[in-house]
Amino acid sequence: MLLGVFVGLGSYFLFSRDLPQLPNDLRKINLSLATEIYSADGERIKVLGQRYPVPLEDISPNFTNAIIAAEDANFYQHKGLDHRALMRALYMNIRERKILQGGSTITQQLSKNLFFSFERNWVRKVKELLISFQLEATFSKEKILEAYCNQIYFGNGAYGVEEAAQTYFRKRARDLTVLQGALLAGLPNSPNYTNPFKNYERSMRRAEHILMRMVKEHLISSE
Repeated sequence: MLLGVFVGLGSYFLFSRDLPQLPNDLRKINLSLATEIYSADGERIKVLGQRYPVPLEDISPNFTNAIIAAEDANFYQHKGLDHRALMRALYMNIRERKILQGGSTITQQLSKNLFFSFERNWVRKVKELLISFQLEATFSKEKILEAYCNQIYFGNGAYGVEEAAQTYFRKRARDLTVLQGALLAGLPNSPNYTNPFKNYERSMRRAEHILMRMVKEHLISSE
């Protein structure tokens, strides 16, 4: 047992040496990944990937409830790692012999998107998990959810839920309906595959699946 403690502590210090420093306020993280396109004579003609971060109170619960149902039903219960979801995803992937589910929590996804590249290796996954624990210990669930909603990619150049609401529905994030919230919540997992501009029926099937999950989690009624 003592050996296990030393191994655990040694592993923690090994992986935590190069971890990025958390800010005092998640809103201070630079969310601007905009790319400006100029004409030959120097005139700006288009801006791609511009983000418009908004506070959580300006995001409709119709969306936040949908994204929690879609990505992390136990968001308010876990401390960064959802063991049950991870084991369920592992079982499904082994049974189907392909990766169908990832098991990552919203906090883990935020950690990956803000601080790490998208390379797949176990060292990065361990560091991602350590940052997730730090995020949970430092910030409230509301602040973590707010940061997540403001930086995820929804396809068609839309980063963050405010830009996504404008892109797909010409409205503010605070004004999204239940169906619109569910449709947007279905995009981050596979923005191109469920792109409603190209695959409307597919995006609607995904939205309907999320609505059923919302009913199951008692986030909306079945009526």
